[in-house]
Amino acid sequence: MGERQDKSGGQSGHFVKPVTHDYIDRNQNIVLCIELSQTLCSPAGSLKGNAPILEVVRALLHMVEELIIVQPNSAVGCLTFRNGRRAEDGIVEAFPLRPLDANYVRNISDCVADLEETGMVGQHFPFTATVPASLDVMLAASDRYFTEDTQNADNRIFLVTDVDTPVEFTDPIRLEKVQARLLSLYRRRIDITTFFLHTEHAAFNDSSYAEILKTREWGIPGAPQSTSPLSICKLREKMLSQKDLNRAYFSCPLVINKTADLVVSVAGYVATTHERPGTRYKYIVKHDGRTKSVHQCRKYKTVDNEKYIRDADRSSVYWIGGAGIEVTDAELRKMTRGCSKYESFLEILGFRAINTAAPYYSNIGRAYYILPRELPFSGSAKVLASLNRSMFEKGKAAIVWGQLKAGFHPTLFALIPSDGETCALRLVRIPFIEEVRCFPTLDGEDRLFHTREYELVKTVSQNLIRHFSLRTSYRPSDIRNPLLRNFYSTLYHEQSQDAKRKMPELQYLPESDSTLHKVQLVRDRIENSIIHDEPPIISEYINCWNIYYNHIIDKAVYEYGAPKRPLKYFTGDTLHLEDALTPNQQRTQRNTAKNAKTRFNL
Repeated sequence: MGERQDKSGGQSGHFVKPVTHDYIDRNQNIVLCIELSQTLCSPAGSLKGNAPILEVVRALLHMVEELIIVQPNSAVGCLTFRNGRRAEDGIVEAFPLRPLDANYVRNISDCVADLEETGMVGQHFPFTATVPASLDVMLAASDRYFTEDTQNADNRIFLVTDVDTPVEFTDPIRLEKVQARLLSLYRRRIDITTFFLHTEHAAFNDSSYAEILKTREWGIPGAPQSTSPLSICKLREKMLSQKDLNRAYFSCPLVINKTADLVVSVAGYVATTHERPGTRYKYIVKHDGRTKSVHQCRKYKTVDNEKYIRDADRSSVYWIGGAGIEVTDAELRKMTRGCSKYESFLEILGFRAINTAAPYYSNIGRAYYILPRELPFSGSAKVLASLNRSMFEKGKAAIVWGQLKAGFHPTLFALIPSDGETCALRLVRIPFIEEVRCFPTLDGEDRLFHTREYELVKTVSQNLIRHFSLRTSYRPSDIRNPLLRNFYSTLYHEQSQDAKRKMPELQYLPESDSTLHKVQLVRDRIENSIIHDEPPIISEYINCWNIYYNHIIDKAVYEYGAPKRPLKYFTGDTLHLEDALTPNQQRTQRNTAKNAKTRFNL
């Protein structure tokens, strides 16, 4: 355990090749291979008369709609096999493999709409039984889409079929050929994900595909694939879960026991798309009526002569203890590498109870899911599963420290076990005490909590919370990502053109410029404020809340020895603060409190 594993599958106690644990923006290429059959193209009673091929195209549409949000640099294509349009090989390209954009999503959406309205599956996907079901033919056609450079790309093949008897299973020569092709694909890091479907009248027998895909003699880690079949109703869910399997935010070794050299390899996944500082991003700008691509960069100038400073000449000054410490970038990198022999790492310091290790959930900006990786440390999955099981049974969380990437500063984290069946752990950052915002406490006793003033404050607070608007939903178009902005501006333009063609008399059309939309929102708010009396109600609630809250604070300060003038408290139905306010303030406070009590039944 804790040893390196080289690419040939052998293990060695020495470092064969240093592996850089850092994040790389990777492109994802997915080719969906659909093998047509009589049952796949015929109406099914369990799908309310729809053909299963319609559910497959719907799943493709949902996957593309999510990929264009979370991974806009992905490319998706679709191939159909045993298609009657080409009788010689039966291979027809339904959708070409190209980067996602608005037109591509729209083409798939139009195909789904045509199938739903007309129901003529035979015209779009004609099935022919003259072409045999061959796994080698499908893999060979999909392999043509992928280039030789697969280091910075995640190339994947999604295989959808309900035919459980490929011709390679009965022919030893073809079986050897398809296994050689599978070996070549795995060595080139091309992943194959299977979607074997049950038919309405028969279950899918995966024994044939299991013998082909689960051959252990290849010596490629991770090559055996799951061949468990599923129903057509669960196809969309599985396809969405498999679309971004390799979207890791960071990967680094986790040092469990430094003395015993017990190290495993983990990867962190995050579900947000954001821009990272110090990274070059591509933007689309318009200059002189032409659209061109630009990249951002950061440069520094001197104060005296405004010359650009080279990276080697730049230094940073840190004020510690009233003294300025000047450090260059090279010295900073040297200090960072002095923490550990790894460029990025996590090391367990100890264990604490979960409720004391991470009590400030509201201050956590981002949480990561930690999953094991078998490279470069073999056996990481078993060790991490045992660690998760032990921490879950004892109710403990691990306190770890380290840096997630090579350029990050070391930070303290809490590694919390999951409460489900999976061994995914959660990694959350432990905030500093200055970052924790707490409600102010009056004193250490509870006598003020049982007064009438405190009950009135709680009642007014409840009425104020009822006026909060919690209906604002998440909108992907609000994300500050240049690729997403370009996609939504294109989509806006397409919608505007459709509206002009369908409704010429329409006066208001969606535009990229949101100035008119903001003006309309302001007008709507003004009209609503005239019609409804909600703002005056909220204003009176706030005034009433301030009166009672200030009264409680003054009472607490006075009773604990602060130099305050004597105050008079609640007597009857009115509030008297004669010694603390001017006559005009006293009159305003009494009228506001009296009106609030009468109106809100306090």
